[in-house]
Formats: sequence, structure tokens, C-alpha cells
Amino acid sequence: AVSNGESGSGYAGAVAFDHFVDLGDTVDTWTVAADYTSEDYATLSNPLGENSTSWAFSGAYTRRFSVNWQGNLTGTYRLSHRPDIPAAYSINAFTTYRITPQWTAQFGVQYVDFGDSNLPGLRQDGVGLLFGLTWQPGFD
Repeated sequence: AVSNGESGSGYAGAVAFDHFVDLGDTVDTWTVAADYTSEDYATLSNPLGENSTSWAFSGAYTRRFSVNWQGNLTGTYRLSHRPDIPAAYSINAFTTYRITPQWTAQFGVQYVDFGDSNLPGLRQDGVGLLFGLTWQPGFD
């Protein structure tokens, strides 16, 4: 990532905490993070060179129910540098099941709320569903 301003004018920082609990047959993990990104910090794929997100707070919980099955809950809350872009949040829940060593199925649901914005393209709140079937070749 690069800054769109003069050299050294954009910056980003994050702090995170991960907690892992091995319960024998199952595993629990928690992650919380806070990220700050300056307005002049932009990625190479950003054609405007502008970063509207200032703070992002996120958390995740994962439970491995068995060797083949795990579930995840995640959430993110984002604040903007711009007063015309309201705070936004997303909540996700999904599960992954390994059918065989080569095949995995994933199911999930996501809810996103972009706040009360009148900007074009930001009124896409709602629910999304996920279904995935993945094949990975064996390496034996």
C-alpha cells in the first residue's frame, strides 16, 4: 500500500489480541482488533487515492467442533473520515465441513448495514448467503 500524498504522509496501525484454547477434541479461538488508517493512506488499486475508513473494530470467534467441522462468528464496525459517510457494520456466521480430504462444503449468512447515507452505491444493506463447495487435490 502507498500514500497518495507526499512521501510519509499516510499511515496505518493496528492492535490485535488472539486467544486460543485447546479443549482436547475441540478448539476455541477469539480475536479482537482495532485498526486506524489515515485519510492519505491508500492502496495501489484505489484509483482516487482516498481512504474513507478511519477506524475499524472487529472481533471473531471460531469453534472447531470436530476434526471435520468448524463454525465462525465475526463482526466489524467501521467509522469514516468523511462526515457524509456514516458508520457501518457487518455480522457474519458460517460453518465449514470437510466431507473428504479433498472436498469441503461451506455455508454462511452475512448481514451488512451501511448506515443512513444518501451517497450513491451505499444503500446496499441487507442479508447475503454463502454456499461453497471446494475441491483440493491430494498431495500423497
